[in-house]
This record gives sequence, C-alpha cells and structure tokens, in this order.
Amino acid sequence: MVLLHHRNGKEPKETKCKVTMEKLFDLNTKILQQIQMLEQRQAVIMNDLAKVKSVLMKRAEEDAHEELFKQQQCSSFEMFEAFCQRLEEDKNYRELYVHYLIHTHGSSNIGEMVRQALKSIASDNVLCLYNRTGKDGKKVLPPVLLTCLKKCVRSFHKQNEIEVKKLKVTTRTTPDAECIRQVEIFLSNANTRLKRKPNKGKI
Repeated sequence: MVLLHHRNGKEPKETKCKVTMEKLFDLNTKILQQIQMLEQRQAVIMNDLAKVKSVLMKRAEEDAHEELFKQQQCSSFEMFEAFCQRLEEDKNYRELYVHYLIHTHGSSNIGEMVRQALKSIASDNVLCLYNRTGKDGKKVLPPVLLTCLKKCVRSFHKQNEIEVKKLKVTTRTTPDAECIRQVEIFLSNANTRLKRKPNKGKI
C-alpha cells in the first residue's frame, strides 16, 4: 500500500516517525561510538598514570634508601655485619644498594670507585678487621659486599678484559679481578690510615 501525501503537502505521521527514529538511532550510534572512544582513551590514561605512579613510588623508595646509605657509614663491627646480612637476605635492598653505588661512586677508574665505595660503607676501624680470605687473624669480608662492588664495576666495564697498570707495567686482567685487587689493597691499608689519624676511634 502506497502512502499518499496530504493535500497540504505534509508527510504522513508514519513517515515522520520513521525519519525521527532513524535520526535518533544514528545519533545514539554516534554517542555510543564517542563513549567507546572516551573509554578507550580513559583506559590509556589510567594505564599511563599507573606507570607514572609505579615509577614515582620506585624513585621515592630509591631516594629514601639512597639517603639512608649516605648517612649510614658503619662505625662498628655489629653495624657492618648487620648491613651485610641485610644485603645478603633482601634482594630488593641489594639492588637498591648497587644502584646507589653506581650513581654515587661509579667510575671507569676501578681503584677510585672501590676506595670511595668502601669509605662510604664503613670506617677504617671496622675495615681493618677484614680481608678477603680471612687469613692472618682477620675476618672474611662478606662475599655479598664484593658482589655488589663487582656489579658496580661491570656497569662501567662491559668487556671481559681490561688493561691496568701495576708498578708502571701494563697488564691485562678482568674487571672482576681488578675489583678484588683494589678491595684487597684498600683493606690492607686500613691500619696505616688509622695510624695517620690524630684521634683513632674505637669499636
């Protein structure tokens, strides 16, 4: 059946309703599409905010621990042992400490890096109690500390071999071996440094 126009030229009510419904449907579709786009953008924004929050929280935690590391030079045997024990047992704490070493004392000069790092870790009246092997009546330097120092060295020396000068002679060695050598030198000289100080502290 064909719908006829009224004599006054107006469309039948059924046609007007159909057109209106189609317009409303199109409008609703566009609104839904806009909502979906907004939801997608919101999801991206929320994801980005979560990443930013994670980074900021991690940075805040790192800053807090770095400040603690800066202020806490171990002045007694007990403090030093407790510090090394925490490094051994707490992986996150150990990673933060390596991060601190790299950004505070890291250097391509292994000897300088080791000296500055060990100075910040403990006083000479503590370091003089240790050597790497535990010989000559000394205590064994906790291996975890040496591991942290090696990681710091490795961040500046990626190669397997490096050249170092020993008594004006250039030799080839590994970054780890040179790190160990510099640690041994610094520890062995702890008593000498103490004797040079006018007021030697006691543990």
